Amino acid sequence: MIKAFVREDPARGQVFVHVIHRSDDGSRLGLRVEDGASSWEKVAPGCESPAAYVFSYEIAYVVAEAFQTLLEGHEDTRALRKDYDQERVRVDKMLAALIDISAMER
Repeated sequence: MIKAFVREDPARGQVFVHVIHRSDDGSRLGLRVEDGASSWEKVAPGCESPAAYVFSYEIAYVVAEAFQTLLEGHEDTRALRKDYDQERVRVDKMLAALIDISAMER
């Protein structure tokens, strides 16, 4: 199972991104990225994994926005989806009312 977690260092204004692969036997491998190449390193029990990426807060926010856009769509797309969901609720209520009215007329 692969998991990622983020740790911050407010004193330095940095964000550390750790990626861990935990094997079925409980051993852990930490992702290390250097000079554009990535590799997995064994992490000793009780030790922290190496940070795969280190960002300033400014860069971390920009990267987070890019991931959010990739995974959830652009802000306009999310707003449109919310509008569609609200319209669907309205139509469902209207249909339920029409069904109730038609049931009374029988």
